[in-house]
Amino acid sequence: GAAMAYGFMVSKNWIINNVFGVSFCLVGIKMISLSSYKTGAIMLVGLFFYDVFWVFGSKSVFGSNVMVSVAKGVEAPIKLMFPRSLGGCGKLLHSMLGLGDIVVPGIFIAFLAKWDAVKMGEGKSGSFVYLNTTMVAYILSLITTVSIMLFFNAAQPALLYIVPYVLITSLMVAFSRGEFKELWNYVITEDEESSTADKNTEEKKDS
Repeated sequence: GAAMAYGFMVSKNWIINNVFGVSFCLVGIKMISLSSYKTGAIMLVGLFFYDVFWVFGSKSVFGSNVMVSVAKGVEAPIKLMFPRSLGGCGKLLHSMLGLGDIVVPGIFIAFLAKWDAVKMGEGKSGSFVYLNTTMVAYILSLITTVSIMLFFNAAQPALLYIVPYVLITSLMVAFSRGEFKELWNYVITEDEESSTADKNTEEKKDS
């Protein structure tokens, strides 16, 4: 870990950057959890408008695209980088995906995975249907984001596409299964979180 950190500080290599970025995302999704679907929905809608403003609206207020300026100006693993093309001086140019565009929907999808587990425990579901369908929607939202970014050759707020895809897909699954009201009112209590954490700890000790 220390060697990789030193390597990144010296080289600013995009692969090392992405290794750290993915690690931060996994830790964030593991450490932060939602207690209810409605909380997740409010969070997604709020960050939808937040992302859109700072990418599209900040230039008219502050004179520059604040989100893009921060992403390009901070040389730290706060985003994933993907090689796009070579610049005029042979410098490798990258497309970027902010870690928030992974962690925020990741937290929401993790809640849906827990809901799947509840339904499977009740014998009302045989698979992680919410998790699987929403993950497909998330991947499609990233493809849409990249496609529009390349078409217009301009930065795009990823949550502009991620939020509708993820939220609408989860709602469609809930309505199709007749579980919307139950899902909307479901709340994970602190006792449930504690028992789950204790169970995971015991499983690690046994292994």
